[in-house]
Amino acid sequence: MLKATYSINEVSKMTGLTTRTIRNYLSDGIATASKIDGKWVFSEDNFLAMLENPYIAPAIKAKHYAPVFDFLKADKKPGNELCLVIDRCVAESDSEPLVSKVCDLMKDVENVEFRCEKKDKNIRFIFMGDEEQVKRIYLEI
Repeated sequence: MLKATYSINEVSKMTGLTTRTIRNYLSDGIATASKIDGKWVFSEDNFLAMLENPYIAPAIKAKHYAPVFDFLKADKKPGNELCLVIDRCVAESDSEPLVSKVCDLMKDVENVEFRCEKKDKNIRFIFMGDEEQVKRIYLEI
């Protein structure tokens, strides 16, 4: 089965890290990706390893929760918005396919912030943004 790949911008969107931070992790050898046609490309394995890296994971965790606090703190929103946190406990063999499915769903979604955190058998997904789009994503996973 061919594995999906993710650009730096997609990894940035999924982790909350800036593209500059991700590039720094790559140049420092903390994260791994391939360069194809002059652009960094992350395989699913590269991406999952990044989520579990003990140096990177705390930064991702801090970035994950900040938007939730910002969402709760905001008094005025431009329209109906939804913040959804999903905790899934899955067998190790099911975690990679689930993360892959959600990442693929999010590739073309606009107006929704997305975070994914994996620890042991638990996967936490955070979606924030346009109410109808977040509902649609929820129904698809």
